[in-house]
Formats: sequence, structure tokens, C-alpha cells
Amino acid sequence: MLFIKRRSYELALYQTLGLSKFNIIYILMLEQLLIFIITAILGIIIGIFGSKLLLMIVFTLLGIKEKVPIIFSLRAVFETLMLIGVAYFLTSAQNFILVFKQSISQMSKNNQVKETNHNKITFEEVVLGILGIVLITTGYYLSLNIVQYYDSIGTLMFILLSTVIGAYLFFKSSVSLVFKMVKKFRKGVISVNDVMFSSSIMYRIKKNAFSLTVMAIISAITVSVLCFAAISRASLSSEIKYTAPHDVTIKDQQKANQLASELNNQKIPHFYNYKEVIHTKLYKDNLFDVKAKEPYNVTITSDKYIPNTDLKRGQADLFVAEGSIKDLVKHKKHGKAIIGTKKHHVNIKLRKDINKIYFMTDVDLGGPTFVLNDKDYQEIRKYTKAKHIVSQLDSI
Repeated sequence: MLFIKRRSYELALYQTLGLSKFNIIYILMLEQLLIFIITAILGIIIGIFGSKLLLMIVFTLLGIKEKVPIIFSLRAVFETLMLIGVAYFLTSAQNFILVFKQSISQMSKNNQVKETNHNKITFEEVVLGILGIVLITTGYYLSLNIVQYYDSIGTLMFILLSTVIGAYLFFKSSVSLVFKMVKKFRKGVISVNDVMFSSSIMYRIKKNAFSLTVMAIISAITVSVLCFAAISRASLSSEIKYTAPHDVTIKDQQKANQLASELNNQKIPHFYNYKEVIHTKLYKDNLFDVKAKEPYNVTITSDKYIPNTDLKRGQADLFVAEGSIKDLVKHKKHGKAIIGTKKHHVNIKLRKDINKIYFMTDVDLGGPTFVLNDKDYQEIRKYTKAKHIVSQLDSI
């Protein structure tokens, strides 16, 4: 409609030169047909390669190492052509009604009608414009601090409504309000570089406020779903690593030996790793940023079970997994603590922390694991009942 309205003076001139309204409709239909054909071809090409690009981005975010083929769907092409055909039919019908409804004099005057009533800032525009900005700002602020402000499902509904309504008011009033204020600030002096502040831009944004809001909502939903998928994938991978960092973990040494023997008989390459851990208490904690009144359980193992690790007596390494656990288990660099029982214990000083998962959550209690010198470990082991024999097997 706006395209034809802009050309109304041209169409009136055609009629003045002797062309009938049917000739004008024929010209417009040919122009629209050419535009829609080019749109269809470009849309199909961009859709084919754009879908591959989006899938590559999704696979990269999800950590999937697969080749993405070029997908060509005849059904998608058919549906696209159907939509373009319907749009072409509706546009042609609209042009037909517009051309036959108006006379030559009306068409010649349409170009002189202002699309905006005036440049004066109204009270309604100020209120709705400020309200739109406030609603969008409030919605995004609450969404970024949802953990702090969430108390019920009503909070989520408020965020949703404030964002949607704020986006509509932003396109409807806020944009034109900002443009008019800038224009007023410059006292009406607009250069060529400031053409964005023209009334035509404000008119189009205001008239298409609902469509722009729908586009913004769809874009936000698409990005949100993509982010949720990536977060879910990352969370699932982390959860699998925490619960089962190795292909097979067996607490019964006899069963582990039987499995290793069977794998050897079947000539299946594997790596067999034997470890032992014990659960004991941590006293006089000057290591973790935890204000505990009573000693709490920790997991310890010997440096002889950890490759390339040689600790002196009184030294300790700390295994802390990457991610949320590392953020929760905050510790001091080279901190000190006492590990063991009240009567039999050793003083340790942290040498370094290692961001790696060595044991499943059933073994390390879902927390950090201390690695001690073997003599310190054996001294604590004598007076500790909670022992775990862990046999880990990984495919090669």
C-alpha cells in the first residue's frame, strides 16, 4: 500500500498520457511478479545456505562434531512458493482496489499529504514513550537478576508482559519521541547525514509497531531456545562427567580384575587404573572459605595413585572440577588445615589445585579430593574405616 501510495503521482501521470487503469494494473502486476520471482530465488538460496550455517552454529555450541550437509527440501520450496503466491495475489488485489478507487486528481494529490500530522511532542507520546523504555528496562533487569528476585511464577509473567508491551510502546511512541527530541534539540536544522530523523522513518516505525514487536518476540524466542539448548547440553555433559568420569568404575576389586581379564582375552584395548580413597575429617580449616563450627567430611587419596605426582610430607594437592563446583568450593592459595581424626591427624599445606575430575560422585562425595604424600595417607588410613577401592577402566 505504501509502495503504491508513493507512486500515486506517477500513476496519475500515466493516466494523463492515455493509459487506462487496466494498463496500469498490468504494469504493476508485471513489476510485482518480477519482484516476487527475484525474492523467491534469493530466499531459497539464502534459506539453503543459511540453514546450513545455523546448524553449524548450533552444532558448535552443543559440541557436536558432525559434518552438516546442505539440505534441500522440495516441501519447503513448495511451501515458500505457496506463501509468495498468496502474497502476490493479495498485493495485486490491493493494487487493483487502490487504482480503481481513486481518480486522477486524488492520485496526484496523495503525494502532497503529510504522513505525520505534526512535529509537536504530545503528552500521550511522552507518557507512552517513557513507559515503553521503563518496561523494557525493568523486564531485562529482572531477567538478568532472576535468581535474586524470583519468588513465584508471577515474576516470570511480569517479565514477559513488561518486555512485550514495552517493545510495542517502544516502536509505537519511544522511537518517534527520541527522534522529535533530537530534532527539537537541533532546532529543526537537519543535515543530509541526519536523514534517519525524517518523518518518513517515524511514520513507518509507528505504522508497523505491531509487526516489529512480533519480529522482536520471535527473534528473542529463537535465541532463547538456542541458548537453553546449549546450556542443557553443557549441563548434561558436566553431569555425566561428575557421575561417571570413566567408561567403567567398579568398587569391587575382584569384579574389576575379572572384567579386565575378559577384555584382555577379547583383545579389547583398555586402560586399567586402580585407586584407593578414604573419607576422613577436616579440622582447623584455614583453607576453604567456609565457616563451619564442626569438622566436615573430605575425600583423600595417595600420590602414588596419581600419575606424575610426588608430594613431600605435609603437602597436598586439591582436585576441584571445573564449573559450578569450583565456584562453590572457594579456597585460599597455599592454605593450611588438619586432616584425620582428633588423635591421629596430619597438618597439610596446599601446594596447588588441579581442575580435573578423577572420581565419580559416589566416591568423592561430590566435592574436592585431597592428594597427600603416601606416608601421610597411610598414617591416616590406619585409623579410618571409610575406605573405597576404586577400579577405573577407559577405552583406548
